[in-house]
Amino acid sequence: MNNEELFRREYLGKLYEPLKCCSGAYELWIDYEYNCEMFDRDICHGGLDSQGFTKPTNTHELREINQNANYLRDKVWMRAKELAIFDFKDFNDARRYVNKLTWKGIQEEYQRLCVRWKLPLNVLK
Repeated sequence: MNNEELFRREYLGKLYEPLKCCSGAYELWIDYEYNCEMFDRDICHGGLDSQGFTKPTNTHELREINQNANYLRDKVWMRAKELAIFDFKDFNDARRYVNKLTWKGIQEEYQRLCVRWKLPLNVLK
């Protein structure tokens, strides 16, 4: 295990396992989580939870962030169809993996993917 893997294990609280079998789905879900949180930070005036995500303070904020999340989730499904990601198990495995990341972990993965593709990720746009 090299230093990067050890760092990720300690920093993210678990062993970092790149999802090679479903990298397209992984990138879609990272982009989804990143864009959802960036929208949430624009809308919500509450504090942060223990994982670093924004908390809504009232029902109006909650409704707005849920509408945005539903809209982006629909875009994930449409994009997955365009990319021919048909393995439902791999697609959900990628989602479960991304959901376990903290906000810092999502930011780091998003930045890593942006560097890899040499442009802003925004796969959903």
